[in-house]
Amino acid sequence: MVPYPSNFRLSDPNSTLTDIDGDGLVDFVRIDDGDITGKQIQIFGNNSRLDRNDTSPRGFATVPKTLFSAPRAISFSSPAVRMTDSGGSCL
Repeated sequence: MVPYPSNFRLSDPNSTLTDIDGDGLVDFVRIDDGDITGKQIQIFGNNSRLDRNDTSPRGFATVPKTLFSAPRAISFSSPAVRMTDSGGSCL
């Protein structure tokens, strides 16, 4: 196994590992300060698969899905921010 450098910093208080898409694998999520339109939530999906073992790329996506105009007050380091199962799937 060859280690690859990464720009993911789990020590960053505005980043977390969580299963955003419900596939059973953790994704890397980061809140970025963004620009004048507000903060941005960047989701680096997990490329691995639980249903097959093949040569598809593993690890996290290198290009995030970005959600724009997140509320300025949002922060993973805030005690007011909680993770919930809004879809009711118990994942």
